[in-house]
Amino acid sequence: MSTANVDVPIGTPVYGIGFMPAVKRYVKGIFTFSGKASRGEFWWGYLALAIVSVILGIIVGIVAGVESAAIVTTYAASTDPYAAPPMPVGTVIASIILAIITIPIAIMTLAAGARRLRDAGFTPLFLLLSIVGLGIVWLIMCALPTKDAAAGGYGQQGYGQQAYGQPQPSYGQQPSAPQQSYPPVPPSSAQQQPWGQQPGQAPQQPGQQPPSFGQQ
Repeated sequence: MSTANVDVPIGTPVYGIGFMPAVKRYVKGIFTFSGKASRGEFWWGYLALAIVSVILGIIVGIVAGVESAAIVTTYAASTDPYAAPPMPVGTVIASIILAIITIPIAIMTLAAGARRLRDAGFTPLFLLLSIVGLGIVWLIMCALPTKDAAAGGYGQQGYGQQAYGQPQPSYGQQPSAPQQSYPPVPPSSAQQQPWGQQPGQAPQQPGQQPPSFGQQ
């Protein structure tokens, strides 16, 4: 099921979601800790932001390496052995930018993790394990499937409930008959009688004269 053009509120799990819609919902729900999130919503967004973090870290490392080599070369060529080495301005600026970007990424991950833990049947309080360096524990919990399949969510059929709040017949129950239009159409009006012919009267044969006025 395609979910690229579906506007589902953040906190309603979307099952079978693709990469780009999941990333958009991951970023959009930066301050939404309530509700639930499917595995696709969490892990696609987590993967995208992890790639971004790695790329930014590589950029900072390259800047720091190039600048450090330039500083060492400049300091070695200096005639004053007591001169202080220049400050790595580029490395400092790149590190500050990386820290600024990391803060919203961390908030997005915690918010999506809280929704994913709730969808898997756990309390979001497991996020506190990150404080003692055990964040891998709640990440493993986020990999578990949905706890209650009948709770509803866009893109998943559950017993007694259809996707995104639309009810469906329970197990073993026949679907209800289609509703009849109101008011019902009288049976007598289903077939129109020819002009001048009484209801229940046999149809007029070809060539037969119609009865005169007052004659039955």
